Amino acid sequence: MKEFWYTIQFIFTVLGGWLGYFYDYNAVQKRVNELMAKPVLKSVDEIAKEVIQGKWGNGDERKTKLTSAGYDYGKVQARVNELMKNQ
Repeated sequence: MKEFWYTIQFIFTVLGGWLGYFYDYNAVQKRVNELMAKPVLKSVDEIAKEVIQGKWGNGDERKTKLTSAGYDYGKVQARVNELMKNQ
């Protein structure tokens, strides 16, 4: 088993150096970091349903939590109002 990992490590070392000729490692890593830094947001409908379930609090607390999490409070609240009107 030890030999297997040494083989894998060797392959990655060799391929890593070889592939370096085809791309700019720093540019790729920068883009990966940019993508990883952005939070994955749920849809407005999903968040609106969570708001209706009480998962985001009420009033200013809700506004603060939604905004801090990266959501547009106005859009979410408008969708909540639409959903509540239809019930």
